Amino acid sequence: MTGILICSWFGILSAIAVIAVLTNGLIIATTSSFIDRFFYKRFVENDGSGRLYFDFVTSISEIYDEGSGTNVTCRYQGFRYPYNDPSKPYEYTQDFYEMLALRLGFVLIFENVVFALRSLVAYLVPDMPAHVRVEKAREEYLTRQVLYEQEKNPHYLADHTAEFVSTYL
Repeated sequence: MTGILICSWFGILSAIAVIAVLTNGLIIATTSSFIDRFFYKRFVENDGSGRLYFDFVTSISEIYDEGSGTNVTCRYQGFRYPYNDPSKPYEYTQDFYEMLALRLGFVLIFENVVFALRSLVAYLVPDMPAHVRVEKAREEYLTRQVLYEQEKNPHYLADHTAEFVSTYL
């Protein structure tokens, strides 16, 4: 009975595991600075522009300061064109779209690596321990032996029940 209950839950638990892996991959890709740093080290740091990491991950905005009555330049996290860009003020930069593609690529790679490891572990770890497999084979052998003897002699079980119980159980 418990085998049937476990089997009915297996599909549900597998679906939850898939959703959990996808969710974790998306959380890592969108909230960590790992991909930002990778992109900066790989493509921006050595391009000769001299931009620092802080300048790379922040955008420039201009706000009005009521206390002093002047406009103040501020930085915020994001990949947008500056406020004073004549053609695209505050629109996403090319770096933003490249980072988005890297994030989606990371999610795909992360998902496939986790599922490959899960499949490898499922292949390496047996579903049934060796001692249980041996006991099951012994039980099947004894059942076949009793059925064979019962076919030869219809009164076999009635005549040998006590002997069978003491010998095999």
